[in-house]
Amino acid sequence: KRTKSGTRRGGVSHARNRRNDSAMTPDVGNEDEGTMLDGAKALAARGWNVLPLRPRDKIPILNSWQTAASSAVEHIEHWWTQTPTANVGVQLGPRSGIIDVECDTKEAEHALAELFDGDFPIVPTFQASRGKHRLFKWSDDLPQQAVIKFKAKPTDPDSHYIEFRLGGGELGAQSVFPPSKHPTGSIYRWLIHPDDVEIIELPRSIRWKLTLFMLVATPIFSIFI
Repeated sequence: KRTKSGTRRGGVSHARNRRNDSAMTPDVGNEDEGTMLDGAKALAARGWNVLPLRPRDKIPILNSWQTAASSAVEHIEHWWTQTPTANVGVQLGPRSGIIDVECDTKEAEHALAELFDGDFPIVPTFQASRGKHRLFKWSDDLPQQAVIKFKAKPTDPDSHYIEFRLGGGELGAQSVFPPSKHPTGSIYRWLIHPDDVEIIELPRSIRWKLTLFMLVATPIFSIFI
């Protein structure tokens, strides 16, 4: 049981994010994810703007979702009453205050660990169909891009992309969040729940690398709407 401060009784506080020497994160178990409406409300209660997506898809139902996404309960109840099986999207960037770092392959996981010089923080993490998504705080000094497909070794053809879903710029970005369903039927699940660890900023060194990447490297990025 947690106290109001977020510390588990009989345990230790998770306020300081523990680190390990790998970008691979442990599966700490999954609770019943409940309905899509419950999931959307829980995410919105964190101050994150949510939006309904087509069932078992990542395409927003709303027109102009960038301005329509909301954390207001009345909007969320209206949307999911209309489409109860709609997947749950979360708007990324300054309006929600979070970004999503996505690794779709084991090679990308290892590249992410190298990017952090082996000093990788344990942050809220969920499992999608292909890979893991890790959440960090939005920072004003991040590049104003929706999504950056960062290649740690741009000249290496075998180097794998790490997708930094920043949500900057006018078009913005959103990610599919638990308890959504993939077209295959698999469920997006929390591996490390945001109740259990703090959301922190990317290290300044990595924010600088992203900025430098956009300035001097051949920019390889995609914008998803």
